Amino acid sequence: MFCVLAIYIVLRNKMANPQKENGFTPIANEIAEAFCRYYPPSSLGQVLWCILRKTYGWRKLDDRISIGQIKKATGLSRRMVIYALQNLEAKRIIQVQRKRGRGIKNEVNRISFQKNYDLWVVQEKSSQYRKAINSRKLHYKKSKDGVVQETVSSARNSNLVVQETEKKGRFLAPTKETNTKETIKEIYSQNSDEFRLSELLLNLILERNPGHRKPDLQKWALHVDRMFRLDSRRADDIEAVIKWSQIDGFWQNNIISTQKLREKFDQLYLRMEAENNKLEQEQSKSNEINWDKKLEEHGGTK
Repeated sequence: MFCVLAIYIVLRNKMANPQKENGFTPIANEIAEAFCRYYPPSSLGQVLWCILRKTYGWRKLDDRISIGQIKKATGLSRRMVIYALQNLEAKRIIQVQRKRGRGIKNEVNRISFQKNYDLWVVQEKSSQYRKAINSRKLHYKKSKDGVVQETVSSARNSNLVVQETEKKGRFLAPTKETNTKETIKEIYSQNSDEFRLSELLLNLILERNPGHRKPDLQKWALHVDRMFRLDSRRADDIEAVIKWSQIDGFWQNNIISTQKLREKFDQLYLRMEAENNKLEQEQSKSNEINWDKKLEEHGGTK
């Protein structure tokens, strides 16, 4: 009898016994109800809860959360963590603030949960939604992957989605393998940063060479999109590098596409920063010389 009691005590101590007094993550009932209507599946849900634990769980609105932290907490692979973060950000369930560090190394991203569920981009599997998707598919018969573009909806009335694929299986963020001529057609609006920066590079090239063959700006925008999502580049940094590259005597003849811009971005950025620092130093020295001359003219001392 004593042995049985001892075994029971040992097993009880090994069992999970969570208590609110030991800490809890405060989630508003309204958010919980929004999760009832829509909840990110599989790895997206794991990563989302990790973000909630590391922000709301510590009474923070946002925090610097590395891929390694999420990987350790969820047990997911690095690729799956990146995939989940990209998709959660695309669905506007989380917000990611990226900041460039010194040199070519970026700082850890600051991540926060988007509590305004009206802004979420979510999926609804209702029959009405299916009918709408089927009607749209008539316009995409030539698409190899059956990709259908839709408009954005929210968690409150989620009857539409951004993308729906005819093939079964999860949607992966665009890569060289998953993007075809059909799938990238008209994805980026003319008001998007991806399209705007692509157009900026093209216009600067055309100023020097009006006869330059005009490319498909949607394809160019795809490479800018990858710079945002995969390389964690900022729009203002990309714009500055584009403008600098097109006035540099060497690089202006080498950077004639966004693909090449992405490949050489680190070299371009470091070169641009070096030249800017050199100009600042020269300007500073020039100001000191001018100040010395003024003092001499007035018979003063430094």
